[in-house]
Amino acid sequence: MKYTEKCRYYKTFKSIFCFVMIFTIMLMSTIIQTNAVANENSDNLLFVYDNNNWDEAKNYINTEANKIDVDFISLNEFSVKKASDYTAIAYPFSSVQNVQLKHLFAEHKIYLYGELTINNYKDAVGLNDFSIFIDSDIVENNEIPKQKLSNEYETNEIFNLICYDASPLLCKISSDNTTPFLKAIINDINESSTSVGERSHTIVKSQFNFRLYFELGAYLYVLNMDYSLYRNTNESDSTYDYFGIKTNTWCTDPTGDKTIKQVETKYSFPKASDELMECGPDTDTNIGTLEVAVGYGDGASGQIAYQMDLSDTKPNITKTANYTADTVQWIMTPRTLFPKSISDTISTCSATWASTGKSAQIDVDFQAVVSYGTNNQYRYYTGYYNVPVVYNY
Repeated sequence: MKYTEKCRYYKTFKSIFCFVMIFTIMLMSTIIQTNAVANENSDNLLFVYDNNNWDEAKNYINTEANKIDVDFISLNEFSVKKASDYTAIAYPFSSVQNVQLKHLFAEHKIYLYGELTINNYKDAVGLNDFSIFIDSDIVENNEIPKQKLSNEYETNEIFNLICYDASPLLCKISSDNTTPFLKAIINDINESSTSVGERSHTIVKSQFNFRLYFELGAYLYVLNMDYSLYRNTNESDSTYDYFGIKTNTWCTDPTGDKTIKQVETKYSFPKASDELMECGPDTDTNIGTLEVAVGYGDGASGQIAYQMDLSDTKPNITKTANYTADTVQWIMTPRTLFPKSISDTISTCSATWASTGKSAQIDVDFQAVVSYGTNNQYRYYTGYYNVPVVYNY
């Protein structure tokens, strides 16, 4: 090869080599930046454990694929400075008197576990108002309306896990093991749709989330209920104001053996002056597509309308409404033919009512019925979980 050809070949090789190196560096830089952003935005949990045995919960973290990173530390290892590096903190309520969680609450999700009331939680984190925004276009006194639970409920009702943000978590756990506490927290974080740092500045669709974890044998079931409250503004009734509610109730079957037999939802009104207007869905069997449109009676225009695809399980729903007593109940059961499972099938119910006295109140009760035993011959009733909803206006 001639000298000039060698030089030309070398220059070409050098140019290609330099291009490849530059491209590689740029690609690596992009990957590093992407990972850094992902790590910065990812959720991580600091779980502060008490004197109970948390080995089982730690093993759960090692064996289950989770979307968040979890670190365990003891009470003695905890500090506010260390906790500030995490998006969520779980802390035993029995030891809150020894730490200033109020400094962390503004920018972190704080889970308190043990046995505590809503008022206990409020005092521990420095929260004045355990309420959420109502779905309404009314602005009163330059404030968007909010709704809450009754004062008696906040004072007396005992929970095992509480967290407050745009969709507050109120959880009861019927188990002697520690893993359900961790599972409940991880499930809640994974389902959150609003980043923690934005929750005090962004108005999102708000709802309370109620959960009951209960064990049957080696299996951990979860009964869930969330609701949204609505205020109707398209009315000119001088006597009544009009409200609506929509609840989602479902139960998760961990056995894969079709053991959930019923999911029940019930509404009632503690004020004798309030009137049930309309409710749905109506009784139906083998439901593939659920279509519901609940109006506000003759006193107001508008409606709560929704459609749900239930074709995977095609459940039966039985509605029992009493417009004299102002109560309504729905019972969702498996269909007669296969598939007979209603695990994770959501029973979405809705009702509207007319209210007086500047305080709208409705009691929501829900429960599940589960079969167990060698041949699933026994029935376990969770008992009704009562939620008294109050909106003062």
